[in-house]
Amino acid sequence: MMKYNRTKTTDQIAYRLLDLVSRKHLYDITITELISGPHISRRTFYNHFNSLIDLINYTVQMVNENLNLNFLLKITDKNELEKKTLEYLPEALYNNRDEIKIMYTTDLYGPWCELMFDTYLELIRKVEFDNLPANNINTKITLTIFTYSILSTIKVWISQPIPGNANDLRSMLFRIIYNPKF
Repeated sequence: MMKYNRTKTTDQIAYRLLDLVSRKHLYDITITELISGPHISRRTFYNHFNSLIDLINYTVQMVNENLNLNFLLKITDKNELEKKTLEYLPEALYNNRDEIKIMYTTDLYGPWCELMFDTYLELIRKVEFDNLPANNINTKITLTIFTYSILSTIKVWISQPIPGNANDLRSMLFRIIYNPKF
């Protein structure tokens, strides 16, 4: 995925997209609608993005960066990583729940899920399955199922009319990690 330069303007345009996609289908949104907000002209849009697809990719990356999960991938001690993941992930998702809900419940789910799958897959591999052979097909299948169960749990949690708090999500994730029923 292309890396974008984050600026106040690019974020403003991305938040405009999030606002619009929370009310209508992504394929019904036009550049004209995006620039109808204050301080966004067609020229400004095209100075920052080549297309609506570029904006979608940027928006997905922006929300991911807002979660700030990359520090978890740098932790090498398995026990510390497990503890920090269960501490930090539910809080990060809860604190960004409005953006996350849009990502999980709109047409942005596909690109969002792809990016989050890669992030969670790496975390889960390091926390739970570091002793399994990396290129083994059974390991890959187990990791994939486990990762999708985490993504699905978050989707169920965030899709509730009033999402629970971070402790509710932490409890759900804890049950999946320590008592999986595959």
